[in-house]
Amino acid sequence: MLFCLWPSHRILKIISNPPKLTHSALQAGTPFWVKIDSQDDSGFAQNQIRYFFDSFRLIPVSKDTFFGAIPIQSSRGSSFVAISQIQKSFFNFPIQDIAFAPAEVSERKLNNPANLRIPASFMEEAQNAHDEISEQKKLISSVLLKNSGGEFCFSSQAPLQSKTVSLFGSYRRLPTGKEYFHTGLDKRAWYGTPIQAMADGTVALTGKFILPGNSVYIDHGNGIYSKYFHLSEINVHDGQKIKKGDFIGKSGATGRVEAPHFHWEVSWNGFSIDPEAFIQLQKSLCP
Repeated sequence: MLFCLWPSHRILKIISNPPKLTHSALQAGTPFWVKIDSQDDSGFAQNQIRYFFDSFRLIPVSKDTFFGAIPIQSSRGSSFVAISQIQKSFFNFPIQDIAFAPAEVSERKLNNPANLRIPASFMEEAQNAHDEISEQKKLISSVLLKNSGGEFCFSSQAPLQSKTVSLFGSYRRLPTGKEYFHTGLDKRAWYGTPIQAMADGTVALTGKFILPGNSVYIDHGNGIYSKYFHLSEINVHDGQKIKKGDFIGKSGATGRVEAPHFHWEVSWNGFSIDPEAFIQLQKSLCP
């Protein structure tokens, strides 16, 4: 009697000459585009390929062009990965092709942090609310990691036309000594300035949180969210459908702030990216 042992795991085939690609500048905290040359002679199976940057799946913009972004804390070594659909080979062994392409990421500088002048009363309040802040961060993270699908190309605009008073990615130091990257853009705004929605979407979360204060989170699909912090008023509710330019609230000084202003963020897959760079990239990629 003849017995055969069949492997239960899939076979991964590494492609030595992966599809050629070009991409825009790669900097921690910024969005980028990558274009795949589908006409090359690599032998890579071109049907239903999934493209990734590190562990994040890239969003298709067109047949050969994809959108991605890089977490602000990212270090220099990263790579693009292409994975084919499961193929059936001899004896029906499940096989997948995998191709890697190295990517050089420009890191953010960790020096000369700006010292924030947060009121001592707030810092004491936040210190005593450590557990509550932790729970709020978990809630917000769970919302921002939801991916509702949709198209990458949609019309967007800045929620407020005003001077930027603190750049995305600027390095900061709290009175406690903690240092961190600024994950949004601060816009000059007097108390009570009307704030508009960046783009069409659905209000994913609203609420009064300790650090960002009164906040609105809008889901634009594909894991892309816009965030509006430190508001004095919130004029939308969870689940509400929003159009670009809709009035969502008023600027203020709630949460961890030095003075009234408007803080605006854009995130993808749960991490924040440069909002203005995102809008400019969208305009360059979308018709």
